[in-house]
Amino acid sequence: MVAYYMMWNRDITNPEALKHYSDQAAASVEFYGGRFASLCGKLESADGADLDHQVIAIEFPSMTIAREWYASSRYETARSLASMLRGFSSMFLDSVSEVG
Repeated sequence: MVAYYMMWNRDITNPEALKHYSDQAAASVEFYGGRFASLCGKLESADGADLDHQVIAIEFPSMTIAREWYASSRYETARSLASMLRGFSSMFLDSVSEVG
């Protein structure tokens, strides 16, 4: 089952800082078998509500690996950069193995 680490923000006030974050995170993401599934993708509501948010989604082979990556020393520099990106929230999202 794949898992995702996701960050989102309503307003990107410093695109250079976001690029610096993604550049710093890239090697650690690759080391843990992850990939950027979205880098500043735009959320769109299915019911038409205004969701002017930018999204970063990083896919990992499992939730365990996603958490290991997040806590790793390889991600430490990028994690500190992410904490300085104003207005960003983050979460882990585990995929569903079976429905029903």
